Amino acid sequence: MRIAKVRPKGRLREIVVAELEDGTRAELSAEAAARHGWATGTEVTPAQWETALREDEPRRCRIAAWSLLNHRPRSAGELRAALVRKRYRPETADAVVADLRAKNHVEDAAYARLLVRERLRKGDGPRAIRDLLRRRGIAEELAAGTLESENPEGAWEDAARALLEKWNRRTKPDDPRKRRLAAAQHLLRKGYEADLAWRLVEEVVGRGEE
Repeated sequence: MRIAKVRPKGRLREIVVAELEDGTRAELSAEAAARHGWATGTEVTPAQWETALREDEPRRCRIAAWSLLNHRPRSAGELRAALVRKRYRPETADAVVADLRAKNHVEDAAYARLLVRERLRKGDGPRAIRDLLRRRGIAEELAAGTLESENPEGAWEDAARALLEKWNRRTKPDDPRKRRLAAAQHLLRKGYEADLAWRLVEEVVGRGEE
């Protein structure tokens, strides 16, 4: 088999794409390509091709992991899932993520705090934030503990009231019933519980109608 072309993969210069004359393509780290002497016109056997790719997988997986983390922080579970979606073997993804965790490059607790604080600034309620943490791979116990520590019980009501008062100052339906419904829906969409939402609607929106 002859390599027809070796080119960088987009802007990720640490990865190259090697293409055989029959159109077969594979990704390889630039370091491995240089070490194996892969270049345009290089002859390789099927065994050499497969061996090089298999041995280089952990390095490619690590490069992919850093690319994902440079885009935004991620939980260990979220990072592993993303690597598997990129077709790295689960055992390779597990090893790379475990190493990154051991070196504190991936830390679920710190990531959960960052995510909760970010969503709190946007006015999101506990249900919405809990759902987001779950989708991002944060364990239920850690999610609950982080929500409590970052916004203790009682603070949710203050946050929801401030959000509703801000909404209430903006243009809204004139009809009282429609106005109450729209206000409640606003809090529900932001992830607040229904009982709290309706109680605050009567307090904040109803008060303005007296």
